[in-house]
Parts: sequence; structure tokens; C-alpha cells
Amino acid sequence: MLLHYLFIPALRTQRLRLHQRFSILMHRAMRGRPHWRPGMATIRDLPVELLTIVFFFFANMVKEEETYFEESTFTRFKGSITSPMMLLKVCRQWRHVAMNLPALWSSIYINQPQIPRHFELARFWLHLSRNEPLFLTLRCTTGPEFVQPSSIILRVFIQQMYRWKSIDFRLPFPSFAILNFIQAPLPILEHAGVYTEEQTGRTHEGVKRILNCVYTSPRLRSAIWASGVMSGSPMFFPQTLQRLTNLGLIARLTCIHDVFVILRACPHLRVFTVNPARCDRTSCPAVTPTVHACLHTLRMRSIGQDLAELFYFLTLPALQSLEMGLDKQPSQAFTPQLLGSLERSRCRLKVFKFRSHARAGLSEGELGTLLTSASLQSVKELALWQEEITGTVINLFHLGSPNQLMPKLVNLELTKCAAQDQVLGNMLLSRRYGYQGFRQLEKVTIGQKSPKRKLINDYDREIFKKCVSKGMKGRLSYSRPDYENESLRPF
Repeated sequence: MLLHYLFIPALRTQRLRLHQRFSILMHRAMRGRPHWRPGMATIRDLPVELLTIVFFFFANMVKEEETYFEESTFTRFKGSITSPMMLLKVCRQWRHVAMNLPALWSSIYINQPQIPRHFELARFWLHLSRNEPLFLTLRCTTGPEFVQPSSIILRVFIQQMYRWKSIDFRLPFPSFAILNFIQAPLPILEHAGVYTEEQTGRTHEGVKRILNCVYTSPRLRSAIWASGVMSGSPMFFPQTLQRLTNLGLIARLTCIHDVFVILRACPHLRVFTVNPARCDRTSCPAVTPTVHACLHTLRMRSIGQDLAELFYFLTLPALQSLEMGLDKQPSQAFTPQLLGSLERSRCRLKVFKFRSHARAGLSEGELGTLLTSASLQSVKELALWQEEITGTVINLFHLGSPNQLMPKLVNLELTKCAAQDQVLGNMLLSRRYGYQGFRQLEKVTIGQKSPKRKLINDYDREIFKKCVSKGMKGRLSYSRPDYENESLRPF
């Protein structure tokens, strides 16, 4: 024991010398080779201001393909491919910076909610968002199994309703009872989108009372109502219409007379989505010609005869985007009335989308007359969806043709092509490499009629692949009939 105690100081001294020697050698090695630093060192050296910018770029990354409605999703917004939750797992500094950026957590998109996982995430995100204005989207199908999950998530959102800036709620009808907690206009709400199904035998006065608080919000500028419950439509709140810039009435037909009443009541309206229907002449007053000086985008889906009657009375000098969907064969007056409205308006469209259901499309001659009109020559984005798009129609876009159509066209979508004789390939070559002074096609979507009838020949396929390899965004796919493909629907 005595010998042991005598050697302890000597051992401690020797250990201290070895530790000092090791530190000196490590210092020399790191000084001579600075690139041997740990891999996380460069990440930790970034200033907080730069990290903030990087985080927002990361959080706003979007994929082009739409999210299928059946998928259960919790993210910042529709189409997002990243989540701020990933930033919390990199290192301590990144976690600290991300958790102290309220704007990073102020946008929530929930599709087909799951309990309890989405419930806990919603509470966590709302806590980190501090006092930032909220952008909330809650979507679920109308089945009874989604009533409880949507109601639970909605209760979490209701607790922060004074911070709502934008809401899009697709809810089962029973979940509307949660909105009874809204007793006063929401102070900073700018966009309200509400989607639900109509329930027979249910009172609709509760819906109107709830949405009265939403539509009377002082800052509201955008309202979307997609339901058969007409008592909740913004058109029943005249004081709201006067300040709206975006209005959507979806999932129910709107009388043509009411369409014109809304246009006259919304002097500042820039975007209008509606499904017009024929008026009952015995109960509706006569429609009078209307000029709307501010309307920028018009989206409609109806039968062709109704649209012809609407265009006969409508003049839109500021119109730049027109999207139409036809469910039945249009009347012979449809194309002349549409062209007459565009000529009266003296507008120059930049976006034109025409999509027809089944065999409700225009004839080859009507399409040619429409595409060669002066109002469409400034179009940058064009989409045609109908039963068959022939080579004659495709050849109109060839820059070697006498008409030289649409010199600014950059985005082209042709569905159910039936082109032969290399017409499609030659058109693509002329649009990509043919003529100076014309914009090159940047994105092309071509749909064939059927996988069993490959009407696009091998030459056209090779040209299409060549253009894609040279930088053009393109997709060659088979068309699905009757609006089965969600991305091809009018709205």
C-alpha cells in the first residue's frame, strides 16, 4: 500500500505530459491540414441571415405533378416536396434557427387528416408560428370516416382564427358545426375557400350565419364557394361583392342572369370562376349587355348553348385568360358569339384553354376559325382537349404555314392527337428551331387517343424526344376519357 501511494504522483505527472504532447501534435496536424476539419464545421460557419434565406428556398420547393387527393399529406402547401421538420434534424444550430423563424411554420396544408399524428403536428406548427398570419388548407373527402378527423383539426385551427389570412376548407357537412365558434368578422382574412356537399333535410341557416362572419371580414378580397348549398354563396352578401377581386362559384349551376348581376356588383373583380346555366325565362328578367373593365381571368364550364348566350351580352376589354369546358355539343352560334365577344372587347388573350367532355368538341373548321382569330395571336399558353385533334389543326401551328399563328406561344397542350404524316414532328421543329423573331416552345404536353391506337408515328416520337433532350419540357402520354385525369379538368 505504501509503494502504491508513492507512485501515484509520478503516474499523474506522466499522464499530464502525454496529454499535453498529444494536444500539441493535434494542433500541428490541424494547422497544416485545415481541410481535415469535421464535416459539419462549414455548415455551422454560415451566418444566421444566410441560413434564413436558404431555409425559405428549401421550404418553397415544388413538384410539378399534383398531389393525388387520396394521399394523406401534411406539409406547407400543395405540391411541396420538402418539410421544415427536416431542418430540425441536421444539427443543433439549424434546429435553433428553424424553430425561431415563425414564417416558416405559418403555412399548413393537410390532405386526408390522420389522428393523432396530424393533430400533434398541427399544434406544434401553430406554436412555432408565433403571431404570424396563417395560411391554412384542410382537405378531406365527404365520407363519414373523415368527420371526426376533420373536426379535431378544425378545432385546433379555430383557436387561432384571429390570425387566419387565407383558408381553404374542404369539409364534410357535419364538420361545419365547429365553425360556430366564429362569432365576429375575422380581422385579417383575405382569402376564404369553402367546399362541402349539400345535405338534404339539413337547415342551411347555420351555414349562412357562420359564413356571414367570414364574408364580412374587412380585408376579404377572394372568396371561393364550392357547394350546392346556395345559402352560403357570396352572392347573398352584397356588401362583400363590392370589394372582391377573386370570386369562384363552383359545384352548382349559376343562372346567366345572376352571372351578370354578380359582374355588375363586383367592379373590382379580376378572376371569376363560374358554371353558368340557362335562365328560366318565366322568373328571370331579361339579360342586358354588360361591360366589365377589370376582369382579367374568366373560367367557365357549361353546355355550349349557354355559353353562346352569355358571350352575346358580355364585353371584357381587360380579359387575358379564358378557360372553358363544354359538357354537351355546342350550338352553331357558339363560335361566332365567342369571336364576336372577343372582337368587341378588343382584348389580347395570353392564356386560352378549351376542354370538351366526350364528343362535345368543336369541328375542325370551327377550331381553325377560332385559332386564327386576331384575339388569340398574343397567346402564350394554349390547351386544347377534345375527342380528336387532327393533323389539319396541328398544322396551323407550323411556322411555315401562311398564317404564322401565335408567335409568342411557349406552352402547348394537345390532348387526343390523331396526327399522321409527320405533321406533329415538323410543327415541333419549326417552333423550336425554325424562325427568328418567334418564341421557342418551352413546354409541350401531347396526349394520344388510346394506348391501343398509337396514332403518333415513330418520326414524331423521335422529334419529340430530341426536343426534350435539348431543353424543352415535354410529356407524351395517353389521354383518359371523360375528365378521369384530374389535371385535365377545367377547374
